Amino acid sequence: MATDNEKVIDLLANLDISELQSLLGAEILKNITLIQKQPGESFQTERKLAELVFGKYKKEIFLDDKVREKLLSVFGDDQLEALAQSLKDGQGAVGSRKKNIALISKEKFKGSFATNFVKLLGISEEFVPSSSYEFVPFEILNANWPVFDLFEYQMDISKKIYNAALKGDERFLVHMPTGSGKTRTSLEGVMAAWQESKEKNTFIVWLAPTQELCEQAANTIKSLWPDRGKRTVVLHNIWQGSRPEYSLAAGGFVVATMSTLWAMLNSSKSKDHEALKMIRDNAFCVVVDEAHHSIARTYKKLIETLVGSNRSLGRVPSLFGLTATPGRNDDTSENYELTDMFLNNRISIDVEKMSDGQKGEDPIRYLQRCEYLAKLNHFELETGSEFIPSQLAAGNEFELKQKALKELSGDVERNQIIVKAIMQQVEDKKPTLVFTCGVEHSQMLSAILGAFNVNAVSISGNTPQDVRVNAIGGFKAADGSVPVLLNYDILSTGFDAPKLKTLVIARPIFSVVQYGQILGRALRGPKMGGQTECTVIDIKDNFTRVPGIEFAFSYFKNYWR
Repeated sequence: MATDNEKVIDLLANLDISELQSLLGAEILKNITLIQKQPGESFQTERKLAELVFGKYKKEIFLDDKVREKLLSVFGDDQLEALAQSLKDGQGAVGSRKKNIALISKEKFKGSFATNFVKLLGISEEFVPSSSYEFVPFEILNANWPVFDLFEYQMDISKKIYNAALKGDERFLVHMPTGSGKTRTSLEGVMAAWQESKEKNTFIVWLAPTQELCEQAANTIKSLWPDRGKRTVVLHNIWQGSRPEYSLAAGGFVVATMSTLWAMLNSSKSKDHEALKMIRDNAFCVVVDEAHHSIARTYKKLIETLVGSNRSLGRVPSLFGLTATPGRNDDTSENYELTDMFLNNRISIDVEKMSDGQKGEDPIRYLQRCEYLAKLNHFELETGSEFIPSQLAAGNEFELKQKALKELSGDVERNQIIVKAIMQQVEDKKPTLVFTCGVEHSQMLSAILGAFNVNAVSISGNTPQDVRVNAIGGFKAADGSVPVLLNYDILSTGFDAPKLKTLVIARPIFSVVQYGQILGRALRGPKMGGQTECTVIDIKDNFTRVPGIEFAFSYFKNYWR
């Protein structure tokens, strides 16, 4: 019996070659020679192209309206009328075949429409975006209070945070490598101080630039509070454009994206202003994750609004920033602006103070030696790709312009090197995370690898939440169901996969901050639930690269006293 995947491929194979080529796109067509097993082998058949189209989209194939429009052309009139009728609440088909196709192809693929669509194809609802994932705006956390169980270096930093939070009106930047437990360490300190203060109806406010980082913080709070808390509290999740949906009167945790609170600050709705005022006037402390973002004009104004508001009430909350790279690349003025924001106070790992520390030892080396962080086996693969200086984007990030990135992603010889490197990791049964030149590049590599029977899943900001959760879950399980996970930059922060064994950086990076974040995905060591060693494969073009994680961690230290 044919599988659902085969049924979809069979359906796609009914399209003509030109239609299938248009769905694949020029980038994949240019790289189609990469899957040739014999010289001169042709892939210009409906079946072969259909397999590649499915490999490009996989379970998301019906979410693309262009794919649906092409597929609808092979539907029978009865099928089209049934779908059109379902969109009109049973009031009859819209009209001609052409009008029905136009109507159905533009309909958002979800709910009963999506269910009816796959039923007509005789395939399961695995291809229908699930509605089971729901954003939870608040949660009630019960409590019980035992002893700390942090590592020595974490305890040292946590105590400093505890003292500053309890005192109030303090500012520190917490500088710890990715994978060393910044979130956990900081929460232990502020939660202990919050409860020691006995201040009622106040908030620990946790700000982050992305939804992924908010989810990470919320999950850490939920895992800690049942063992650390002395009372029942409310966790308010304020991201994805949400607003507080539970009374703020009793205080609690507020975990929010900076963009959502900024929108509330500038909202015309009195309800938004009242909620933000309640949070602002009752903030016990404010924690800013990925704090190097905090000097952006809007974020800085928001943070200063939250932290400075209680002065008239007799108490100013402490402000803590968290980062693995305490600076903003090569812009000296911005780096000093960041140090000024945190009053030039930086908390970092004091290796010589540790019972197992060695004099003069670098924090990264210390954490790797003691197996808190993984040791990185770093390899560079030369591509010979050439870009002239005019193709570099202006500004501090030194990123390639989008046009040049696209050209790089279409380089057949370069992609051959990437595919070969990934295939070797798959053969060695090493879960592999790949950072690509763009969303299309991820999809192209997914399709090419799929032709070799590798379930390489590409995710982006547009990937439905349930598809994304399943893909990431399969990858984290390291059971071979998702051996390769591809993305452009969505997983550079807030993503934790302890069983990751290989990191492939298949895109040029010129930002020391971004390079450090991406390397951090491979850094979790055995004592943190990760690996003893992790392989990092850098696809090297003709540009100077950031030298390594130690350099990235220490790059900005001269800006701080």
